[in-house]
Amino acid sequence: MEIDEAAINAHTSATVVDSLQSKDQLGIDYHRPLFLHASGAPISMSIGMPLVGMENYSLWREAMQFPLLTRNKLCFVDFSIPRDSFGAAYELLWDCCNAIVKSWIMHDVIKSRFDQWSLISR
Repeated sequence: MEIDEAAINAHTSATVVDSLQSKDQLGIDYHRPLFLHASGAPISMSIGMPLVGMENYSLWREAMQFPLLTRNKLCFVDFSIPRDSFGAAYELLWDCCNAIVKSWIMHDVIKSRFDQWSLISR
């Protein structure tokens, strides 16, 4: 079985360059930060390393960034996309995505640190 390198390269280029082409027949753009996959339940993302305090924060932070980046949700943590950037019609969806991201993060914070966590108040 031969691999059609040209077809693979053309598909990859189209996906990377023009995310508007990633919409399915219903108009859903899977590359947008506001897209929530059905498997994005609050406990579905765990890095397996609880944050216990400053002693492991740097390593925990780096480990947490990878899954957030792959799910296109890092923007909710680094605030690179503010709530009003999508318009009033999408504010409820932004709130929902933000809550899911918070739940993913809080899942890996030990219970004794919940009260000290300042990110959750945002």
